[in-house]
Formats: sequence, structure tokens, C-alpha cells
Amino acid sequence: MNTLFKTLSPTQPLEPNTNHLRTFSMIVPAFTLLVSLAGVRAEAASVVSNLNNPLGDAWTIGSQDADLTDSPVANRFTTGSGPGWQLDSVVLNLGRFSGATGSATGNIDVYLASDNNVAPGAVLTLFPSVAPTTPTGTFTLTPQTPIVLAPNTSYWLVTSANVDDAYIWNFTEDVSQTGLPGWTIFDTAFAGYPAGSWTPLILPPNASPAPTLFQVNATAVPEPGTILGLLAVGSLGALSRKRKG
Repeated sequence: MNTLFKTLSPTQPLEPNTNHLRTFSMIVPAFTLLVSLAGVRAEAASVVSNLNNPLGDAWTIGSQDADLTDSPVANRFTTGSGPGWQLDSVVLNLGRFSGATGSATGNIDVYLASDNNVAPGAVLTLFPSVAPTTPTGTFTLTPQTPIVLAPNTSYWLVTSANVDDAYIWNFTEDVSQTGLPGWTIFDTAFAGYPAGSWTPLILPPNASPAPTLFQVNATAVPEPGTILGLLAVGSLGALSRKRKG
């Protein structure tokens, strides 16, 4: 009879079916390994950053209907190689414009966009809005919708504000950066002006680059082959225990 325990007579003691128990002992470790691997990822880390570069000045963040110096501000980063990267958070150096008068009643909205021919494309995920109160400060923002970044692909961080002449995204004139091989931050930020277009933000008189200050934190997603290999190791271990038993 195909049961976990053998059929008993009224006076027969409970006796486990050892063949089924051995099979069960193989299934449990393999299942446990599979469940644990479902959440396996390396620890989150900074994959690209220029936050430690010397502070330059700032680009003013505004709405889509404002002029070039008071419009949405965006900058691009490119991922490195690998099977994919879980976006854990971004860190932006944002602030309140020192020349702003009165109290700002709006926020800075931040989102991640795809690349559309060296310009922000479709919105991929949103981040929490922020309202800085000082000229400079770092804000760590986690995506509201989980997203895995593709390898060797460009993405855009886009900021906008529903109040003009109040908020800024600080930049640096130092184009150096730190991070993993292949990850880069674009040297030039862009302004969303005129409406529907994106214009490079450069410093006169020599058109010097001025990348905005930010950092990307992400975690490498395990390759499918790695998970299958670990499952195979777990299965072999279970088989070995069965033979010894």
C-alpha cells in the first residue's frame, strides 16, 4: 500500500515506512534550498556614485511649463554587465534654493525613466517626493515599485517640482565617479525645456559639464545557472545520504 505508514493490526505497534521516509528526507532539504534561493541576492551596495565629488553649484528644478533655468532636471546612468540588478535605492543631493522667498508649499517629485535616444523615455517607477529645507542634503529614496535593471542599459533619474524657484539639484564640475566596472554617470544633466524636449545643461563660457550629484544602490540578481547548480548540489547531497542509509 502506498502510504507513509504501514497498515496496522489492532495489536501491531506503529512502524514507519522507511522507504517513504527516506524519500521525504530527500525532498525536504531540496525544497528548503529552493525556497531560500528564491530570495537569494548579494548584499545591496553602491554600484555608481559621484556624491563625494566637490560641490559646484545647482540646477533649479521646476515644472514643465517654466523656462530653461526652472524646469525638470534629469541625468542618466548606465548599468554594467551581469544577469540584472535589483534597484534598491538612489541617493540624490537636493536642496532648497538659497534665494527662494517665503516657504515652499510643493515637493520634488522623482522618477526613473527608460532611455529614449539620449533623453528620458517612459516612466518605470516612482520614488517618494521630498521637500528639502536647506541648500544641500542627501536623500535616500527607494522605488515604490520593485524593478530589475537590465545589464549594459541606460536609465534616467528625473526630478520635477510643482513650485518654481524653490528647489535645486546640486551638481559638481568634477566628472570622476566610483562604482563597479561598466557603471557610469553621464557628464551632463538635461533640462525638460521646451515642453516635450530635453536640453543639455552646460556651464558657460566653455560649455563645461556639470553632472548632478547622485548615487545608485543595487544588488546583482543571481544567474539562473547559479540557482540550478546549487539545487543540483543539494540533490546530490540528499542522494548520498540515502545511499549511506
